[in-house]
Parts: sequence; C-alpha cells; structure tokens
Amino acid sequence: MIDDQGWFDWAIKIPGPPDKVYSQPCTSEIYLPHSAVGWYPGWKDRLFSTDRTGLCVHGGVHLLQGGDYTPYAAASVTGWFTIEGTPFQHYSIFKSCWANGSWKPNTTGNAFENAGGAPGNFMQPLTPGQVAGNIRATLDIQDYHKRKNPIIYDAQWANPGRPRDHLDELAQLYEHNECTRWGSNSTACPSERLRYAWPKIVAALNKAEEDVAADERLDQIFMKMDGSGDPVMFTVLDGNEPTGRKSISLSRLDFINYRAMNCMVEDVAVSTEWKDFIQSLTHTEKHGHVIEP
Repeated sequence: MIDDQGWFDWAIKIPGPPDKVYSQPCTSEIYLPHSAVGWYPGWKDRLFSTDRTGLCVHGGVHLLQGGDYTPYAAASVTGWFTIEGTPFQHYSIFKSCWANGSWKPNTTGNAFENAGGAPGNFMQPLTPGQVAGNIRATLDIQDYHKRKNPIIYDAQWANPGRPRDHLDELAQLYEHNECTRWGSNSTACPSERLRYAWPKIVAALNKAEEDVAADERLDQIFMKMDGSGDPVMFTVLDGNEPTGRKSISLSRLDFINYRAMNCMVEDVAVSTEWKDFIQSLTHTEKHGHVIEP
C-alpha cells in the first residue's frame, strides 16, 4: 500500500537528496522500470554524489552551492529493486525525479531501477523477485489512484497497458528508451530486460475485480501476522480430506510470493504448502472459504 505521503509501506525507505527533484510534483500517471546496468553500491554513490560544475545555467541560482550538479551526480529515481527483488525507495511517488531524460515522463512517471544488466550481460532478464516487485509497485500505484484520485484512475489506471507504437503517449507502462517521444535522448535502457516481464505486469494490472477482492482478503489475513517471519497454521476447506478440511503452514514470505504466483510468474520459488493453498482456493469461487489462523 502507498501512504498519503507517497511511500510504499513494504519498501525500505532510503531518502535521496531533497534537491535532486523538480519543483513540480509528480502526478504518477505512468510507470517506467529501468535497467541499472550494475549494482546498488554504484548507484548509491551516484545518488548521493555532491559533485558540482561550478557553473549554473539556471540564472545563477545554484552558484552558492557550487553550481549545477555534474552529469554523473544529476540523477535520481523513485526506487530500486535488488537482484533478489528487495525494494528500496528513495523518493515519494509525488516527487518528480531526474530519471527519464525529459520533463514529461519525469513529472508524470515513477521510475524504478532493476539491479543487474551489467556490461557483458546487458540483456539479463529480470529475476522472479524483480518481476514480483515491479508487479507489486504498479498494483499499489493503481490502487492508490483508485482510492484517492478517481479521475487519474479512470483515465490512466483502470485498464493500463503498453504503448501501441512509437508515437503513443496515452499508455501507462513505458521503458526509458521509449521516452524519445517526449524529447528524451535515445538510450538502450532497459536493453530488452523486460521482454518476459511485461506480459506478467500487464496481466496483473488488468485482473478481474473478483481476483482483486481475493487479494484483499489475503491481505487482511496476513496483516494479523507479526513480523517474525514464523510460519502460521491455516485451515482451509478441502473436499478430498475426510474432515473436509486440512491444515497447512505458511510464512510471510509465501504470502509475498502470492502475487507473483497469481500473476503467472512461473519460476518463482514457493513452498509446496503454498502451492497446495493456492490450489485449494482455485477450487472455490470466493476466498471466503479460507479459514483464518
């Protein structure tokens, strides 16, 4: 979930420098996953770099600080996914970061870097954890607008998708290299790293309302779990058992992977018990058949 200040409640919060954003708020109408072409330590050095040019092209307003940031230091992004999919968030979704190469995608879109894709392996596909993270981020942005900004939700996030062609500016899910339509410089990023991820992200965002209700039901159940990570015993209906029920042990990690499994991330690692749980749910039309722990 995204709070009223624009922070994901499941991401590790590492605020970036407050002056590395536009003064104009971000409307969060589009989502742009990037390839980091490397790893978090290198990105962290760049994000927190204070290197300045000594010059200012903005009427001298930055001269007291040493001038404009150097091209290396002039970078910011909403968040970052490690190779395992661990989420870091540097800025609220309402902050317009310097990520996508031009004004329009920076002030209307949220960008997340994905670790990997380093030199020699530029086309490395996103890992299952990264796919799951991008799915969760887009689902939460969609949910936020549905709750708080119905106009933006109806216009942008009710049926989100990818651009039809190189001129389409009405989609919601773009790549960095597709921002040339708004004046951004040409780039290879994300170097086809999302070729397998996009169908899963699009499918997740366009799930039927009953599937969304099922997700919310599971959210309510697992919100009762503490943060220890210890498995919790669940009882679910099972017509194959003599009692009509069976008990299974599930952990918070299993639940986190639920969205990935439910959004067709075939190779995500989950326990046998979790697969049994999902199977038992598919035998019923409503998740109300799940008995809480």
